[in-house]
Amino acid sequence: MDPMTASGASDGLLIPKSEEDVDLIPTTSEWKKALTVVRKHMMAILACVILGVVCVILAFLLATPMDWKGWYSLWVTAVVLVLLSAEVLAPALAFIFSLMLLTVPNVISMADALKGFGNDLVFAIGLLYIVSRGIKESTLLNYVVKYALGKPSTTERALLRLVPSVMAMSAFMNNTPIVAMFIPAVQQWARENDLPVRQLLMPLSFAAILGGTCTQIGTSVNMVAGSLQSGLDGAEMSFFEVGYAGFPISVLSCVYMCLTARHLLPEQAELPSDVSDTGDTSRRSTLWAAPRPFYTFMEVVATGLTLEEAGLGQTYLKGLGLLLHDVDGIPVEDQQQVLPERSVIKFSGSSEAITSRLYRMDTLRHVDAAQVSKLTVSFHKRKLCIAVVSVGSSLVGKTIDEVAFRNLYGAVVVALRAAHGNEINALKGHELAAGDSLLLEASELFLNHAEDDDFACVSQVSGDSTSILPRDRPLHALLAAALVIFIVAAAGTGALKLAQAAMLTCFSFLFARTISVKQALGSVSGQTLIVIASGFGLTQALHATGASDQCASLLKVLFAGHSDILLFFGIFLVTSLLANIINPVATVNLMFPIVFAISQASQKGNVEQCLGCLMIAASCSLCTPFSYQTNLMVAEAAGYSAFDFLKFGGPLLFLVMASTVLLAQFVVWGPGHVS
Repeated sequence: MDPMTASGASDGLLIPKSEEDVDLIPTTSEWKKALTVVRKHMMAILACVILGVVCVILAFLLATPMDWKGWYSLWVTAVVLVLLSAEVLAPALAFIFSLMLLTVPNVISMADALKGFGNDLVFAIGLLYIVSRGIKESTLLNYVVKYALGKPSTTERALLRLVPSVMAMSAFMNNTPIVAMFIPAVQQWARENDLPVRQLLMPLSFAAILGGTCTQIGTSVNMVAGSLQSGLDGAEMSFFEVGYAGFPISVLSCVYMCLTARHLLPEQAELPSDVSDTGDTSRRSTLWAAPRPFYTFMEVVATGLTLEEAGLGQTYLKGLGLLLHDVDGIPVEDQQQVLPERSVIKFSGSSEAITSRLYRMDTLRHVDAAQVSKLTVSFHKRKLCIAVVSVGSSLVGKTIDEVAFRNLYGAVVVALRAAHGNEINALKGHELAAGDSLLLEASELFLNHAEDDDFACVSQVSGDSTSILPRDRPLHALLAAALVIFIVAAAGTGALKLAQAAMLTCFSFLFARTISVKQALGSVSGQTLIVIASGFGLTQALHATGASDQCASLLKVLFAGHSDILLFFGIFLVTSLLANIINPVATVNLMFPIVFAISQASQKGNVEQCLGCLMIAASCSLCTPFSYQTNLMVAEAAGYSAFDFLKFGGPLLFLVMASTVLLAQFVVWGPGHVS
């Protein structure tokens, strides 16, 4: 499932406290910055154009007049759409603003405006955030990655393994940690099997998105639509009902991606014209480059492998923003040389590349892994931090070994960056100077040392901030698998309500110490819950004032023909357009009252058909990188352009639309269909 956050990806960026700490911020090339600015203006212009066109059409085509409350509710909806499209306000604030506009003139009562905050499915969505965090912390995904991917020889075979696995997981859990977990794993997997990673990462994101259409909890869009329906007519789709169309659509999408990825997605990112083929490798990197590299030392754990076989080829490493300097102090001259066991290799690169890529390689382990394992703080309370040595610090002039960081700070230095960019030839023997940056594994409490005189600043890394040690928790993974099955069985059969099953699962994770109380509370996205709950008030206003009925009449005038099939196409087209511009949860909140009014006005009993089309369409953020967080993640990791998404996601969107409409009209959710 994918409880949504804001479509913007600014959360978690770190503000540097000194010039030495600039690599903590993901730096973006000028052309991407320009694209972002243009996009924001284009979205505002597009929203205003849509607003103007809609107002003109409403004025001339709607025969039934509305009172001022109906027109006012439509105006409030249009305001919310503009605010979301132009990213003037965060989605949560935009919907709270709409409640203010609706309650102050008494268009709806405060009780109706706040009805969503007491809805049991909104509560269930909050609990499912905790469930997703428990699954992530259980390391269940580690085992899926390890045993499901295999050794494919072609892109098609690789996608045939990857896409169904991701879709199956996304049907029952938050897809953001799924994609975050799979990105480095897929990059490593692609390198080991000599596959183009850019033909794998966009299908990874799309598989996570479309897999959510298979169950009621697969995406927050489905849950919001279900809870809105429950609030208006007391009914809702069953656990697997949306999957009657979602599952075959997922299968068709899998086939499409397997057959077309190699042809529609280029193997190499298209670069701006000012980047030469042999010059600026930092701008070629799919990671965020640091102006001054960190140095770290890794030990070989696999025997009898060459550098190439161990995944340490210079071309591949440069693509990750990493550089291999020497093996046991001897410069590397032959990529085919066999690595002796326990030989030490020196690397340099950005903190992002080191933490997210180098420390995750199976063939290597950090030379100080033994010291890291001796840290007394529990695993889930550890963080990777960067500390910059201040001028006048008591650490200046001492070596890492002399400072004894583990005893003094409960931390271990795992990488270094010299103040003036000098090369570092030893870790423990390095003599500290003012301006040196230390990459440490420490307790999360180490961040409190930001106020110490010894450090100019202390910040959490912007890359993978978990421990450098591999983490496998087989018993917790087994528990997570059992609890996923429990939720599916309990909610799917109706033995328990979803909220009840989620509560039992959450406390099972807590009692088993799979997650801590702090992790559980920190995993809940308050902004998303506010968007969902506030959307009830806007839905209630559109429904009560008759505005949704008028919009439904307009859609019927524009799309209805001799059958409902054109109407379903219209619902899907409008909804998916919005889903590629604004937050999918916001989209379903805006479109639901209109679609529900269409289904209620119909004499054919097609409520499930209309709402099914709405649910799947609102999940189809396939044509733009900025409309959905997993798209943003893979765009950063693989350097996809907006045109790459349109070229690969556009045909897929039309395939999903045609399949959904045909299935809704002729196969599932029909008047005679029994849930």
